[in-house]
Amino acid sequence: DKGGTDEATRKVNEAYEDLMKPICEREVSVPYVISHKGRISMSRELADGDVVFWKTRDGEYPKAVVCQGEISNIFDIIIDEGDGAALREKCKVKGGDLTPVQLQPTVSPSPSPSRDDGDDDAFTPPPDTSDDEAAPTSPERQLAKRPAEDSLVTLPKRSKQRRSLRDQWDDNSRQSLLCPDLHNRFEGIVAAASDASRDDLKDEKRLLSVAHAACPKRWTSERLKIIDERLERIHSDRGIDVLLLCGGMGACVVAIYNVGIKINSVTNWEIDPEARMVLENFCKKQGIAIETGQPISAPPAVERPPSRNLAVAGNVDFAIAEDLAGKKYDVASATCSCVHFSLVNANRGGFNAKGAKQYFSAAAMLSYAEKENEDLNYLVENVIMDEDDTEKYNKLFRVPHVRTTDGTGPNSRPRSIRSTMRPVQEKPRCFDTFQELLDKLYGEGKYFALVSKIDCLKASARPPGAVKRCRATGDEEELAIEEALLLMGFPVDWFEGCDLEEDAMWRLVGNSCNVGDLEQFYKSLLRVHKARHGRDVAAEREEAIQAFRAKRGF
Repeated sequence: DKGGTDEATRKVNEAYEDLMKPICEREVSVPYVISHKGRISMSRELADGDVVFWKTRDGEYPKAVVCQGEISNIFDIIIDEGDGAALREKCKVKGGDLTPVQLQPTVSPSPSPSRDDGDDDAFTPPPDTSDDEAAPTSPERQLAKRPAEDSLVTLPKRSKQRRSLRDQWDDNSRQSLLCPDLHNRFEGIVAAASDASRDDLKDEKRLLSVAHAACPKRWTSERLKIIDERLERIHSDRGIDVLLLCGGMGACVVAIYNVGIKINSVTNWEIDPEARMVLENFCKKQGIAIETGQPISAPPAVERPPSRNLAVAGNVDFAIAEDLAGKKYDVASATCSCVHFSLVNANRGGFNAKGAKQYFSAAAMLSYAEKENEDLNYLVENVIMDEDDTEKYNKLFRVPHVRTTDGTGPNSRPRSIRSTMRPVQEKPRCFDTFQELLDKLYGEGKYFALVSKIDCLKASARPPGAVKRCRATGDEEELAIEEALLLMGFPVDWFEGCDLEEDAMWRLVGNSCNVGDLEQFYKSLLRVHKARHGRDVAAEREEAIQAFRAKRGF
């Protein structure tokens, strides 16, 4: 060491003696950390001279020395021959190919955890030889007999992180096939509807009108027509035109109304006449024009086989491009049936199911509506699907999905929503607890909640089991339809005047979307469409609750 210190000389001698040792006697040099899910991670990258356990083709676990080659992530593996230090095997391997089983820590590992089905990174534990005491002792068993050292760190279980709808949308919008970045597309629509854009169009119209009057040209005439149409569509007093595909009883229309946007007309493609009647009843009260989609290509009833009792009115499967020709919708939604994708349905068929044509028909109609109006904003809602169906659904509708969770509110109803509209960054409108809902509906202290959360409402029937106790009588009662409406974001008098059987009400609620979740997306349209209906929606909901209390004697 060039006449250096005794300490330097000692280190050189120790390093030389370690290199002269057989590899099997050397200490494993790379420390590891084992997490609570069984993941094993290195505290640093591999380097020349590191000693690791290497799994051979025979299933043995000898110690080995890694030597870095010309490529930074390619290593030579050198192991002993017997008890000596002679080279027995040398092969090239990528650093990433050294599995956690091959790269064992030099400390006592935690008991092998069970594999988490949702954890793709969980490692496979080494073979269990505990039933054969005479079997050769593997490095894992040798290590398991050692006392744990401080270098073993068991990571605490982290709480599940819930990303907001805005964060999910921002991440996924960059992966959309609709546009390189949906955020830029939406901001472009906002800019096109702004006051500055309106002023620019007016200035252009004034100049073109002068030029056209002096020297009429075909192109100036066509351009003036386009400007007039554009000015009419972005007029601050014009209500929006809404297209519903498989619209049900109109949760999307209610969400748009709740955020304050003025609605001019609704076209509802829905085959359920009772669902259509409920939405028509609401639109009539609010002065909104509504019509049911009528496919012009559908065969007349006399030409259809008697055995096929198919609904024609509102059936998207019969729709063709001519049904939407010349109609420029501002907002569209596709809330198709979820039965073919629901994970709780053991007989789900996905896109191969008998009724799966509706998904392709709805996607084609959205595509054509977008051609009619390039500034169309739309939303697609369905259940959370398995990975394969999710990928296919994303490609069909071209907008990556975000997931609503059951982390807030008393109703567990996770859903998958795809939208061109960027959701707002705020908490959805909902009750914090089921007890809060009961106090709001009946008055404080009238009922005691027996559950903290209501399971996802299904279209089959009323949820079984008692969910509340009446303070006056002590009786335990099931969920009421008015409570279900509030859970889903509808006003408590939603079915008033519809003369429906209770079973039909439960079916419609179970098939509907959560209005509070939809409002998160439609609130962004306040920047695009300036016309407001001017009603106090919160006051209307409160009046409905007071009328309900008076009717029931609370």
